[in-house]
Amino acid sequence: MVGRLPRDDGADGNRPAVHPLAHSLDSPKREPVDILTELMRKPLLLILVLALAPLAATAQQHDVPILLEMLQGPDPKLQQTAHLALVKLGERVLPELRILAQDPGTAEPVRQRALHTIARINRYKVLIKLLLEDKDPVRRYEAATQLSSLPGPMNKIVPALGNALTDKSLEVRQSVARALRVIGKKSRAAMPALTKAFEESTDAIVRDEAARALGQIGKPALPVLLKGLTKGNSATQAYAANALGEMGHEARPAVPHLLALASDKNATLRRAGVTNLGRVGLYTGKVVDALVRAAADKDPRVGYAAAVALNGLGTPEEKHIQPLVSLLRSPLPYARETACQMLGRSGAAGVKGAQALIGALHDSEDLVRRAARQTLSTIAKQTTDVDVLRKIQQALKDTR
Repeated sequence: MVGRLPRDDGADGNRPAVHPLAHSLDSPKREPVDILTELMRKPLLLILVLALAPLAATAQQHDVPILLEMLQGPDPKLQQTAHLALVKLGERVLPELRILAQDPGTAEPVRQRALHTIARINRYKVLIKLLLEDKDPVRRYEAATQLSSLPGPMNKIVPALGNALTDKSLEVRQSVARALRVIGKKSRAAMPALTKAFEESTDAIVRDEAARALGQIGKPALPVLLKGLTKGNSATQAYAANALGEMGHEARPAVPHLLALASDKNATLRRAGVTNLGRVGLYTGKVVDALVRAAADKDPRVGYAAAVALNGLGTPEEKHIQPLVSLLRSPLPYARETACQMLGRSGAAGVKGAQALIGALHDSEDLVRRAARQTLSTIAKQTTDVDVLRKIQQALKDTR
């Protein structure tokens, strides 16, 4: 077996080189005058390191001259920052780097750094060749993995990965689908190949990764995932639901179908429907009612998923109070605790749940009792209803 491909990420991987002092200077607790005093005590080169480190992530074409100067300079951290920034800018800077590398007057260490940066920029070409032509599946697998971590050019990397989704090795196909998912929205050019893998692959990992890659692409992939959600078999429906959850708010047209999934007779599908209703984040009355019902599901995995989804509701509205009061009767302690916490976040509207919360002070689980006590204390500070306040104060006193 051929060994693993060597990585070529520079001394610190893909992250810009940042001097240790930079972390202390970023601290919100430091006074500006203290920072200025500390900077004045440092050599000018160190100040340059701190000031120029962000270039690795934000450099533009007009920054190339200063980046080349940094690459030729004596400070290793500035050299590394320049290297990463030039790699990020990609093939656009190759002419300047080649001139630097070929200039007879260039010092040998500088020439080597320029050649190293050129090689890093061109690394995608080597990896694409390995992915599509190498006979060793291990090297093809690792080429796909490394391509997903390169800054570009995606207009060449993504089509190559799309072509490799038909690789004869299952492990390579899995790696390719995962790479496209990692690339995210920029993998749109591979949508046809991802769609085919999602709909036709016989491997669960390939289908799941392809579906999640489609979810990362976002709205353009919505029709494909909706088709899988409504017309696919149970496995396809689950993959599609999870991918739509990754899409977030863009997947709101899928909410009616996810609601249907949340009441499916298959517990795995109910869990997928409930989980991804929370991830899509459209908390209509129907969605909240469905999640409250799911919190009492006979399958504890479904109940837990529903409680987690409800916890993402943010500040509940008045229409959510009664469903949350119903959630206090869930057999799942975490669901009951969630109901207490959410009633506490509902402001004045939470007063309507005060009586149920008083009952929760006698819950069999300590975490629920503590959540109920905290919420009742919050309501007591906000309510103007004297009778409610008196009841809460008495209940808290009786259960100390």
